[in-house]
Amino acid sequence: MRMRYVLKNQEMQTVDHETIHGIGIPGLVLMERASKAVADKAAQIADHSQRILIISGIGNNGGDALACTRILLEQDYLVDYMIVGNIEKASADLKLQLQILKNLGYFPIDCEDVNFHEYDLLIEGIFGVGLSREVGGVYKEVIERINACGKPVIAIDIPSGISGDSGKILGCAVHASSTVTFGGYKRGHLLYPGREYCGDIKLVSIGFHNQTIKKYATGYILEESDHLMPERKAYSNKGSYGKILIIAGNETMSGAACFAAEAVLRMGAGLVKVLSDAGNRQILQTRLPEILFGERKDLEESLEWCDCILFGPGVGVSEEMKEMLEMVLKKGKNHWSLMQTD
Repeated sequence: MRMRYVLKNQEMQTVDHETIHGIGIPGLVLMERASKAVADKAAQIADHSQRILIISGIGNNGGDALACTRILLEQDYLVDYMIVGNIEKASADLKLQLQILKNLGYFPIDCEDVNFHEYDLLIEGIFGVGLSREVGGVYKEVIERINACGKPVIAIDIPSGISGDSGKILGCAVHASSTVTFGGYKRGHLLYPGREYCGDIKLVSIGFHNQTIKKYATGYILEESDHLMPERKAYSNKGSYGKILIIAGNETMSGAACFAAEAVLRMGAGLVKVLSDAGNRQILQTRLPEILFGERKDLEESLEWCDCILFGPGVGVSEEMKEMLEMVLKKGKNHWSLMQTD
């Protein structure tokens, strides 16, 4: 299975730039292939008796939308298109796609004249993943009209108004039923609330070389086949795989200590000791008999024993916890430590 990468906006822009200017694949070739993928998705949803409206911005995301318009018209679909924004400020590739449509006799309809309810499917390419400002003005008005009409919406690359890096809504955003994206997933596809706005996500290859994506991507989606746990050596014992000290759980939060210890064991730790309120001993050792249990008075001795420290889940705020944290910071400074403190 091909690895599914997750890219930041800047990483995707670098992949795009290297593909066009380094490898030599023209941007219009990438745009044509992206548009064909969106048109194929539309063909799965709408039949030839249904009306499709394509909403374009003025960047290259809009260029994808206009090229998609042409492809669907070539296939005899009933398609209208509109452009949101000042066409004088449009990207060169979008202007080219618009001129091709005009040469074929297809002209955009005016935004104010559009009744979104008359269409069976909307395809939107207003903004791409690089959006970093709050959506306002005519863009906000159009996005609100798209959402209000209740029709299926295909978003090109990412729903307009969603930050490609954080998944945050930048003022307002298209609530898509489907998203077609290219090369790799963007963080905004996977982080909430953006994930809720994407609908089903289709990742397609449009010509970005896998090695180029791999070179710049800083994330990828874990698959069932990924083996992250190292193999255990035959000649070893539980002491060979680390001694983890967990300071967690006050008298009312035994669950925090349980979950922390269970997570550490699942990650492959060899020996796990939990220092917790004395009242938590029974529940911890009943649920997790493989752990060691100690009381808080055992902290200094336990710090000498362990290789790694987890401090804080469910301990609350008290003078005792403050003193214990001070001791951890002083005597456990040569250990790997993770602090979760109030």
